[in-house]
Amino acid sequence: MKFFFGVIAFIFCLIVLYALSSYVTEKLRKQLMSKYNDKELVEKLLMRMIWQGQTEEQLLDAIGQPADCLQDDGQTKVLQYEPARSGRISSVSLHPQRFKVTLENGKVVDWDRKQ
Repeated sequence: MKFFFGVIAFIFCLIVLYALSSYVTEKLRKQLMSKYNDKELVEKLLMRMIWQGQTEEQLLDAIGQPADCLQDDGQTKVLQYEPARSGRISSVSLHPQRFKVTLENGKVVDWDRKQ
Protein backbone atom coordinates (compact mmCIF):
# COMPACT_ATOMS: atom_id res chain seq x y z
CA MET A 1 0.00 0.00 0.00
CA LYS A 2 2.87 2.42 0.80
CA PHE A 3 4.36 1.70 -2.61
CA PHE A 4 1.08 2.62 -4.30
CA PHE A 5 0.91 5.97 -2.47
CA GLY A 6 4.57 6.60 -3.30
CA VAL A 7 3.87 6.03 -6.99
CA ILE A 8 0.81 8.30 -6.84
CA ALA A 9 2.84 11.02 -5.07
CA PHE A 10 5.61 10.72 -7.67
CA ILE A 11 3.13 11.01 -10.55
CA PHE A 12 1.49 14.01 -8.87
CA CYS A 13 4.90 15.72 -8.52
CA LEU A 14 5.64 15.09 -12.20
CA ILE A 15 2.31 16.62 -13.19
CA VAL A 16 2.94 19.69 -11.02
CA LEU A 17 6.46 20.13 -12.46
CA TYR A 18 5.13 19.80 -16.01
CA ALA A 19 2.41 22.37 -15.31
CA LEU A 20 4.91 24.83 -13.81
CA SER A 21 7.30 24.34 -16.72
CA SER A 22 4.50 24.90 -19.22
CA TYR A 23 3.38 28.03 -17.36
CA VAL A 24 6.88 29.52 -17.32
CA THR A 25 7.46 28.70 -21.00
CA GLU A 26 4.11 30.19 -21.99
CA LYS A 27 4.81 33.34 -19.97
CA LEU A 28 8.21 33.73 -21.67
CA ARG A 29 6.61 33.07 -25.08
CA LYS A 30 4.07 35.86 -24.47
CA GLN A 31 6.80 38.29 -23.35
CA LEU A 32 8.88 37.54 -26.44
CA MET A 33 5.84 37.81 -28.74
CA SER A 34 4.97 41.23 -27.32
CA LYS A 35 8.59 42.28 -27.84
CA TYR A 36 9.21 40.88 -31.36
CA ASN A 37 5.73 40.10 -32.79
CA ASP A 38 7.21 37.26 -34.90
CA LYS A 39 6.16 33.69 -34.08
CA GLU A 40 9.01 32.06 -36.03
CA LEU A 41 11.63 34.23 -34.30
CA VAL A 42 10.13 33.56 -30.87
CA GLU A 43 10.27 29.78 -31.46
CA LYS A 44 13.97 30.06 -32.40
CA LEU A 45 14.66 32.05 -29.25
CA LEU A 46 12.80 29.53 -27.08
CA MET A 47 14.90 26.74 -28.63
CA ARG A 48 18.00 28.77 -27.63
CA MET A 49 19.26 28.91 -31.20
CA ILE A 50 22.16 31.00 -32.50
CA TRP A 51 22.29 32.04 -36.16
CA GLN A 52 24.16 34.43 -38.41
CA GLY A 53 22.47 37.81 -38.58
CA GLN A 54 20.90 37.42 -35.13
CA THR A 55 20.97 40.71 -33.22
CA GLU A 56 22.75 41.02 -29.89
CA GLU A 57 19.42 41.57 -28.14
CA GLN A 58 18.01 38.37 -29.69
CA LEU A 59 21.17 36.49 -28.68
CA LEU A 60 20.75 37.64 -25.07
CA ASP A 61 17.07 36.64 -25.11
CA ALA A 62 18.00 33.22 -26.50
CA ILE A 63 20.96 32.21 -24.35
CA GLY A 64 21.38 34.84 -21.65
CA GLN A 65 24.26 37.05 -20.54
CA PRO A 66 27.82 36.03 -21.45
CA ALA A 67 30.37 35.20 -18.79
CA ASP A 68 32.84 37.65 -20.33
CA CYS A 69 33.33 40.14 -23.15
CA LEU A 70 36.74 39.30 -24.65
CA GLN A 71 36.79 42.13 -27.18
CA ASP A 72 34.75 45.25 -27.77
CA ASP A 73 36.25 47.80 -30.14
CA GLY A 74 32.95 49.46 -31.01
CA GLN A 75 32.43 47.50 -34.23
CA THR A 76 33.42 43.94 -33.28
CA LYS A 77 32.45 42.27 -30.02
CA VAL A 78 33.50 38.78 -28.87
CA LEU A 79 31.38 37.30 -26.08
CA GLN A 80 32.42 34.20 -24.14
CA TYR A 81 29.82 31.87 -22.66
CA GLU A 82 30.58 29.35 -19.94
CA PRO A 83 27.88 26.84 -18.93
CA ALA A 84 28.18 27.22 -15.16
CA ARG A 85 27.99 31.04 -15.20
CA SER A 86 25.79 32.03 -18.14
CA GLY A 87 22.13 32.73 -17.51
CA ARG A 88 19.93 29.96 -18.86
CA ILE A 89 22.80 27.86 -20.17
CA SER A 90 23.40 24.69 -18.19
CA SER A 91 25.16 21.38 -18.69
CA VAL A 92 21.96 19.86 -20.10
CA SER A 93 21.29 22.69 -22.55
CA LEU A 94 22.00 22.90 -26.25
CA HIS A 95 25.29 24.69 -25.49
CA PRO A 96 27.02 22.61 -22.78
CA GLN A 97 30.64 23.66 -23.45
CA ARG A 98 32.41 26.98 -23.32
CA PHE A 99 32.06 28.89 -26.58
CA LYS A 100 32.52 32.33 -28.12
CA VAL A 101 30.12 34.39 -30.19
CA THR A 102 31.46 37.11 -32.50
CA LEU A 103 29.26 40.09 -33.33
CA GLU A 104 29.96 42.78 -35.91
CA ASN A 105 27.84 45.93 -35.92
CA GLY A 106 25.49 44.29 -33.38
CA LYS A 107 24.84 41.11 -35.40
CA VAL A 108 26.15 37.56 -34.96
CA VAL A 109 28.71 36.66 -37.62
CA ASP A 110 30.41 33.60 -36.07
CA TRP A 111 30.49 31.31 -33.03
CA ASP A 112 32.71 28.45 -31.96
CA ARG A 113 33.07 25.90 -29.19
CA LYS A 114 36.08 24.83 -27.20
CA GLN A 115 36.10 21.10 -26.67
